Amino acid sequence: HGHSDVPIAYTDNIALGRWCSAQRVRYREYLKLTRQSKNDSTSYKRSKTSPLTKEKIDKLHTVAFRFDIKRR
Repeated sequence: HGHSDVPIAYTDNIALGRWCSAQRVRYREYLKLTRQSKNDSTSYKRSKTSPLTKEKIDKLHTVAFRFDIKRR
């Protein structure tokens, strides 16, 4: 189909819909943790990390993966 606007309830490929949804959830977690670490003035390392790394995000951007599709 040439795009990554795959909804979670994608009946043609349920696993793909779930995977895309999981990447979007992980991306939101990554952004939240990144904002928290910028606002955190303490010097200890945060114990919580996102399974989605900057490198994985960059790779998904190279294939035009959309993290911000609107939910219906």
